[in-house]
Amino acid sequence: MRRRAYVVLLSAILLVAGCANIPEESTPHAVRDNKPEQSEVIKEPTANLNAFDLVREFVRKSGNPETAREYLTNRARNGWVGDAKPTIIHDTFSTIPLQNNDAKLSGEDQGGVEGTEVTVVLRVQHIGRLGADSAFIPAIGDREYNVGVRREDGQWRIDVPPPVFVPSSEFGISYRAVTVYFFDPDLRVTVPDLRYVAAQPTSGLPDRVISVLLSGPRASARGPTWCPTRTARWSST
Repeated sequence: MRRRAYVVLLSAILLVAGCANIPEESTPHAVRDNKPEQSEVIKEPTANLNAFDLVREFVRKSGNPETAREYLTNRARNGWVGDAKPTIIHDTFSTIPLQNNDAKLSGEDQGGVEGTEVTVVLRVQHIGRLGADSAFIPAIGDREYNVGVRREDGQWRIDVPPPVFVPSSEFGISYRAVTVYFFDPDLRVTVPDLRYVAAQPTSGLPDRVISVLLSGPRASARGPTWCPTRTARWSST
């Protein structure tokens, strides 16, 4: 696929005290090329997966909330927040039976009585997470999570999902690195501030970038006065 570059122009900033040469108000808009955008593809889970493989495939698909939702039971979909800020994990993770679980209900086979419930232990290694401001926060450590899986409509589906995890290799596909620029606390120079926003749906990407820009610099870099610049740039392949 050809590489495309986008520029988001934010010419709409309310006047902030101490910020010179910033207009009081105007209209934000995105400038993009006219090439057609690819629509988001929602894929169903692989048929007849056992409970362990289902959980692993779910984790690999969690960077796309709409696709990941297909792995959940009807009951679990109602309360699942698939677009929550994710935790990034190593590509190597594992699923094992819950200790002392009845072997007949382990979920290793592809059969099972409708309504059968099993618990799968998901072992992951954290790399970091995205904060509320979409900035990457390192957070390293090994963790285990109990994932409830239920037999529904002849297939295993996740009834008690884990937090939103995205493997590191999938993170670069599901999220776009966005560099936004803000004045330093002394209002002398602009400094880059790297954020990550969801890549899909593509049509909403400029709005997500503008939202990040309007939210201001991350808390650790924010002085008593801050001013955003007018541009943010990113690229996609």
